Amino acid sequence: MATTAETLGFTGVFVTDHPAPPKSFLDTGGHHTLDPMITWRCGNFNKKIKLLTNLYIVAYRNPLLVAKMVASLDNLSLGRLILGVGAGYLKEEFQATGADYENRGQLLDDYIEIMKQAWTGNPVSMKGYNFEAKKIISLPTPVLQDGDSSPPIWIGGNSKNALERRAVSAKDGFRWPP
Repeated sequence: MATTAETLGFTGVFVTDHPAPPKSFLDTGGHHTLDPMITWRCGNFNKKIKLLTNLYIVAYRNPLLVAKMVASLDNLSLGRLILGVGAGYLKEEFQATGADYENRGQLLDDYIEIMKQAWTGNPVSMKGYNFEAKKIISLPTPVLQDGDSSPPIWIGGNSKNALERRAVSAKDGFRWPP
């Protein structure tokens, strides 16, 4: 996919994130997806194409594990990863993954900050929704871009909260809708 996209002049390709879609979603036009992090690593990397997640629902997973996967993939792709994240919307998928649907927006905000701290390569201690880390060091760190220790983070969504989250974020982009 990335090879064809680059040959045709595209600058990026994306993979969505639905680890446990409900049947009702699939029956009404929803889709299964491959895991974005594994898909990009198994793909044939090229020299220019950007690799995007659209949208990666961080709240489905421990943010320290996501930070590790993202930093690893960013290194393997030589800094071409763009992390597109969103709060998510499929309640059944949150239930299936054990994630907190009602607090998904706050979890997204918190998890972005936790990942940024982990990506510094410095010891960090933090307590989150369902974890506590004491003086951990997360390596590798992402590829430095313009002096920033995190890969570009694009916040997406099609709600008022998503737009407000993007407007107050000091990071890179907003995509409307996902």
